[in-house]
Amino acid sequence: FTLQTESWLVGLQSEYLLNEPLGQTHMMGVRFRPGGFYAFHKLPAHELHNQIVPLESLWGSFATQVRECLLTERSLEARFALLERLLRSRLDAHGQGLAIVQAVVKALAEQNGAVPIHTLSEDFGVSHKHLISQFKLMVGVTPKALAKIYRLQHVLHDINPGGPMNWAEVAYAADYYDQAHFNHEFAAF
Repeated sequence: FTLQTESWLVGLQSEYLLNEPLGQTHMMGVRFRPGGFYAFHKLPAHELHNQIVPLESLWGSFATQVRECLLTERSLEARFALLERLLRSRLDAHGQGLAIVQAVVKALAEQNGAVPIHTLSEDFGVSHKHLISQFKLMVGVTPKALAKIYRLQHVLHDINPGGPMNWAEVAYAADYYDQAHFNHEFAAF
């Protein structure tokens, strides 16, 4: 357990995370798409994978200023508008390779992770090794790891937990090799 008191950043998670507020809490969050935070801070994303980091350690006093400004706003609409303005002021010019990484992330999301990574590297005209290194830098995990996350999220979204379940059919529909492969990935996450 870690106690986060002010503001924090949670890196891309490939493990479950429990967030349990203590006492009366007001919370506001921003969820970046995989690779999205890289446009705001050029920290290698693999250093944030499965981590919770105080935002002040990355943004210094800017993180404190954002929090203080948000607390002075009365309405949710005003808070969201202010947060958007503050984040836009922090936006860096897109780094080289970010557009390709974002396009591959989008393709993986649209296909629920069920696409061979070598096919994506060929489609976008980059080597498999280069795509992997750019993903680790900007997303925090390899394209294959992100594909596994998307595929499992798709399965969890589509199943009816209250009804009868044929897990072999679920595994087949999600393009797992077999039910044992699905069981292994489910247990890993």
